[in-house]
Amino acid sequence: MQTYELLQALAGAFGAFLAILIIVYLYHVLGIEKMRAINQELSTKKEIAKLAVQYAEQAWKKLRGPEKYGKAAEWMASQCQRLRINVTDQEIKGLIEAALRGFKDQFGNSWADVINKKE
Repeated sequence: MQTYELLQALAGAFGAFLAILIIVYLYHVLGIEKMRAINQELSTKKEIAKLAVQYAEQAWKKLRGPEKYGKAAEWMASQCQRLRINVTDQEIKGLIEAALRGFKDQFGNSWADVINKKE
């Protein structure tokens, strides 16, 4: 009988160990999936911000500074709402500013030339 009881105890311990391994694995996988989802959402927001800047430049050529930013922010907010993406006003501001900085860095002096020609 002792061998049987020993095997039962070992099987119980092995089962508990296996359950812990499965929980740790699932926790790890779910954590990675959550990070992927967050990264995907951020990438989507960045793309929408780039489109908002481009749209504002094209659609509201005569507007300057805060007015043009307001139109870009308004458009971005509406697109995020349409796509059911949660975004705060602070995120919109940061994303639009980052997109604008990216365009300025990418196009350098030609960006400034275009802006100066509008004046």
